[in-house]
Amino acid sequence: MKENFSCTLTGSQWWKPLIGYFVLLLALFIPFEFAIIRMSLPGAENPGSSLLFMLVMLILIIILEAAFSIIIYRIVYPSISIRNESFKFNGQIGPFIKLYLIGSLLSLITLGFYFPWFTKKLMDYITENTEFKGEKTFFLGKAGKLLKYYLLALWLPLIVWAILVIGIAGLAGVVAAFSTPLAIILGIIAGILYLFIFVIIIPFMYLAYKWQMDMQWKNIRITWKTEFWPSSLFLAGQVLLTIITVGIYFPAFYIKSYRYFIGKTVLETNGEEISRLGFKNDSGFGYIWGQTLLSMITMGIYLPWAYANCLRYFINNTYIEDKQSLLNQ
Repeated sequence: MKENFSCTLTGSQWWKPLIGYFVLLLALFIPFEFAIIRMSLPGAENPGSSLLFMLVMLILIIILEAAFSIIIYRIVYPSISIRNESFKFNGQIGPFIKLYLIGSLLSLITLGFYFPWFTKKLMDYITENTEFKGEKTFFLGKAGKLLKYYLLALWLPLIVWAILVIGIAGLAGVVAAFSTPLAIILGIIAGILYLFIFVIIIPFMYLAYKWQMDMQWKNIRITWKTEFWPSSLFLAGQVLLTIITVGIYFPAFYIKSYRYFIGKTVLETNGEEISRLGFKNDSGFGYIWGQTLLSMITMGIYLPWAYANCLRYFINNTYIEDKQSLLNQ
């Protein structure tokens, strides 16, 4: 039996917090940028005071991000329901700001090495404050595994990529003195490699999202049943199509990726699949482009409504199917 999720979110429910967020963000970000410019000028005075000012602005931006996140969670979660039961989010702004601020600063101080533990704490807080039918959810991912993904699937490939790009570009400069055509070819290769940065990070994106999709509700585990290479190749193909079409393909990228991975999302009990999610409509290319264009034409004023409309499109076309229905197909 298939049962649809339902989303009732509208732009009017969250346009005020969004406008307030953008206004405050600009009020903090513009002075922050001016401080950076002032420090970079020749003969700049009092660099210490500028650094202190930038740190204060950064802390305020982090606080704003945390507060806005909780406000949005508290608006969006109750608008989503399944089987006449709505989700609830009980997180509070104060504790989340403390968690977000400490985690951000520790990640900065440790040059990013604390970030997996910070992400783990964020996931713990969000899931443990999410309820369905009065029961909390729990996150099962481990920070150590995410650190391994960062080191082996992100930083190592990026280091190798950077060495190749810089090496080929440098070689092009050397050979330019005696072979212009060869220098041009090497320059083109370096440019192609530069664009391939979007493909290089695909395995990390897959692993990071798979790590996040590991939760438990009551005795039910919610996870992805996917394989590394097929999923990574699928994502790489979608990213390449988006690059080749100069972004025109992006609605199809979102729709096809969502349909692919939501169809791999399973509910298990004691390692046995009991239900699976799915997506029943992939004809929203024009609809998403329309919402995007309306947001651009109105200089972002329509964005709250566009976001709500797109979220309703994805959620309302998502369903859950129990194992009995799967066996009867």
